Amino acid sequence: MPAPHKTNSLGILSAYQAAKLIGVSAPTVRKWIDAGKIPGSFTLPESRDRRIPAPSLRLFLIQRGVAIPTKLTKMCEEYEQNHNTQVTGKNNHAE
Repeated sequence: MPAPHKTNSLGILSAYQAAKLIGVSAPTVRKWIDAGKIPGSFTLPESRDRRIPAPSLRLFLIQRGVAIPTKLTKMCEEYEQNHNTQVTGKNNHAE
């Protein structure tokens, strides 16, 4: 049985989680990752599973003028805390 899709507390999302969060299909997110459109995203070694740091997804959306879901902003904050980094980009929240 596949593992359930849970929010990653480290601020790193699966393609499925990212897709659900921003309202697109998981295959669309995988295509974006494979095409190099989401900098910072990666494929797990010896696997086809893709991962996206929350700040990378946020930047991708900002660059396209898309409103940032509040939940994604919170994930970026978690990522910052866990990786001692600061997320860049303007605030553009969607409820």
